[in-house]
Amino acid sequence: MLNEEKIRIMTRAAIYEQGKGEEDIKITSYSRSDYIRYNMLKTLIGVTVGVVLIFGLCILYNMDYFMTNFMRLNLTTMLRLVIVIYIVFMAVYASISFFVYVRRYIRAKKRIRIYSEELEIIGEIAEDDEADHREDAGRTKG
Repeated sequence: MLNEEKIRIMTRAAIYEQGKGEEDIKITSYSRSDYIRYNMLKTLIGVTVGVVLIFGLCILYNMDYFMTNFMRLNLTTMLRLVIVIYIVFMAVYASISFFVYVRRYIRAKKRIRIYSEELEIIGEIAEDDEADHREDAGRTKG
């Protein structure tokens, strides 16, 4: 006999496995702090590359001005400005990425816990079905 509750739970578990489950398993394979640090490092490297590209493009766009006024420019002030802008970008993106990755980890952990509970329920139902099947087989033999 088919157990409708078991089928419903198994279907839900299979849909989860094929959807968010793969990503959640990857996320929760890390400890919380490692996952957050790893992804913040990726974010900060990306921000660094982005800032360098933006400043490089700004310099290329204004190359004529820089070449004609190079001796009159105060390079230390410009360098300080670039460093301050870089630090502000890093602080903003680090804060945002920290909260985003903490939230992702917590949600993935919660979904994995629910998934594990469903697997336990499926196992319990299967054990009950097997016990019932053994009892029925024992009655028919005797």
